[in-house]
Amino acid sequence: MKRILLLLLLAALCLSSALAEEAGTVTPGTQTQRGFVNDNVLHAEIGDIHFSSYIPESYDGSEPYALFITLLGWEGLYFQGVGANMVEDFGPEAIGYVEDMIVLSPLNDWGETSADMAIALTEYFLANYNIDPQRVYLHGMSGGGETASLVLGKRPELYTACLVTSSQWDGDLQTLAEARTPV
Repeated sequence: MKRILLLLLLAALCLSSALAEEAGTVTPGTQTQRGFVNDNVLHAEIGDIHFSSYIPESYDGSEPYALFITLLGWEGLYFQGVGANMVEDFGPEAIGYVEDMIVLSPLNDWGETSADMAIALTEYFLANYNIDPQRVYLHGMSGGGETASLVLGKRPELYTACLVTSSQWDGDLQTLAEARTPV
């Protein structure tokens, strides 16, 4: 009888873990740099999404905060190492402009997969943090700008506005134009 109960408990824990994985869980990073916690990992259905995060000490979930996601260029990609995305100033600089804003900087690569990961990260924060959906901003620099254009070609309605710097546009302009998202 004890063995059956133990097996049932183990099965329930495995199912609970699988459901949490499907919904997305975050493993927090342990290193800090320039005010950010580095190498957080969102375990999502599409794969692990590595990102740095700045969540103000004042955030307690009682008031909606803005969300700013910055997608960086070559020097900030994950293969360059943990914290590589802190070499560019966009994220660290942004924390000085708006007190009630969470800033995220994904560390993956650029292209379709990273566009899908940026969308998944945005959706995760919208679902799990008190974020004002009218204050969700996207930024892309160089290769990150290409990724931002792909993100906006897929899900422009998630973002209030986007700043693209030193980049080319690869995304679907028709979808973006229909959504009327400022770039």
